[in-house]
Amino acid sequence: GYPANFINKLLQQWKTRQKIQTHRLDIELKTIPFSTARKMGLPYRWMKKLIAFGQNQKRQVLMISRKAAYSKTSQPFNNGDLILAINNQPVHQFSAVESLSAHRKITITILRNKKIIKLKIKPKWSDGMGTRQIVNWSGMVIQTPFPALTFQRKIPDTGVYISHINQ
Repeated sequence: GYPANFINKLLQQWKTRQKIQTHRLDIELKTIPFSTARKMGLPYRWMKKLIAFGQNQKRQVLMISRKAAYSKTSQPFNNGDLILAINNQPVHQFSAVESLSAHRKITITILRNKKIIKLKIKPKWSDGMGTRQIVNWSGMVIQTPFPALTFQRKIPDTGVYISHINQ
């Protein structure tokens, strides 16, 4: 699900008739315990930062589990990278990544192969509308590819996507 503050932000934009915009890094995250992160090379000082910042009571770190194919935004990331901070602010919750990524350019601190790396990223902005038009022809559904396809099927988000209707 989506965090309530994210939905509230979208509702406010809708109520005031603002153009609804969302941003994405085109990555999927999962949490791992500190013990696993330490085995992956998480320095003790970073563990202390994550504990001290934002009451990380679950003692968890965010790890990239999957990235969208063909996305310029997700290209600098690798599966298995640990997200430590965004714009020098430690993160350990999905909602923090969402809110701190709401800028044109961000710096993400990651742990990769036991090394701390800073990546400059331009989040992908979207109006969140998804599919706007479909064509149903001879049992085929023709539309532009939607974002989930880049994760699940490794299909580019350009061109057309054709599926079929079972009857």
